[in-house]
Amino acid sequence: MPSHSRVETINTISDLGVIPVFYTGDLEKAKGIARACAKGGIRVLEFTNRGDHASEIFSSLEKFCAKEIPDLILGAGSIVDPGTASLYISNGACFIVGPVTNADVAKTCNRRKIAYVPGCGTASEISNAE
Repeated sequence: MPSHSRVETINTISDLGVIPVFYTGDLEKAKGIARACAKGGIRVLEFTNRGDHASEIFSSLEKFCAKEIPDLILGAGSIVDPGTASLYISNGACFIVGPVTNADVAKTCNRRKIAYVPGCGTASEISNAE
């Protein structure tokens, strides 16, 4: 179960207008990034699925944020398949970002009531994503 609702997540993203995106394989650096963003008024942070053991770092970061920075909304990016989306959602992701639109990822997120931000570049892609 995510720590923030889909509606709260989307509204916060819309209000802020910016989502810092990062990856690090070092949990302490990830904690520092989360603290700095929160201190600077950023309430949304996207951790990308790009390195070895990324999901493990994310899981530990989510637990840290839930305890130390509960207002921070943490999501996962670079997600291209429903299995990986499920893994991050199970580890507490409040939103999923994909570089492309994937209907199966959309279904997975929708079933779990998680915000999904798919990559779209053309009017046709946007129409298909809707």
